Amino acid sequence: MTRREWFAAVAAAANVPDPTKFQLGRMTLPYAAFPLQRALSGIAAAGYRYVGLGTTHQEQEADRVPVIAPDAPSAKAKELAARCRDLGLGPDMMFAGIYVEAPDSIRVHTRRVEQAAAAGIRFLITWRHNCPQAARRQHGDRPGLREDSRRGWGRGHQALLRRGQCARLRRARSHSGYPDLLAGYQGLRHQGSSHGPKESGLRPGFGEIDHYKLLAPVLRTGLTLPLVCENIFAPLVSRPSAAEDVDSLARRVCEYFEVVVRGLQSA
Repeated sequence: MTRREWFAAVAAAANVPDPTKFQLGRMTLPYAAFPLQRALSGIAAAGYRYVGLGTTHQEQEADRVPVIAPDAPSAKAKELAARCRDLGLGPDMMFAGIYVEAPDSIRVHTRRVEQAAAAGIRFLITWRHNCPQAARRQHGDRPGLREDSRRGWGRGHQALLRRGQCARLRRARSHSGYPDLLAGYQGLRHQGSSHGPKESGLRPGFGEIDHYKLLAPVLRTGLTLPLVCENIFAPLVSRPSAAEDVDSLARRVCEYFEVVVRGLQSA
């Protein structure tokens, strides 16, 4: 090895990102048939330390109630976040509940950003139509969307992400394994369940996803990233009617991901 090669190797070693810190959490969605407080307590008891909020829950003597209504004041979101933290759960993501192309998109997304900022939630989940052409036919080109988005989201980037986090996320996107992660996830997401044509969705721990292969490309990004699962229901069997049975599935998924992450990090 020449001196030039040695210096290059030292520089390359110094630039290796730190390990990714995965925040293992559960969404409240599987508990939609039960009150939100029951969902939070069940998720905490199953061993999780983070929670994703959404979207509605069956409260006592009432129909489905939004976790946070789009027009709810920011104080409501802050109060809900405090309830989560009292149980040892860090609220890490929430749903916007609206498509990006919707006519009221900017107003609702801006409100959601304000709610998330008040709650200390870093990630806001939103949707767009899978077919851009169909979306344009339905909603029009909306020439002001991009400019409105910059106005509406400029504050959100600072409210939801720590200083420098946006640049770090951009660098993570250029990470050699990041495109493989996205391609692998999208392929798994659209192939459906391996258990039969009537089954939809993918559940961790049932052999439908190789999470070792899926997470390995982003094992060293230096980022703190949520690893929050939405679908935990067992294939082919009816969904549980008792909250305790949902607890059991949630605990199983938590233990599964703990083993996967621990194995990847030790290897």
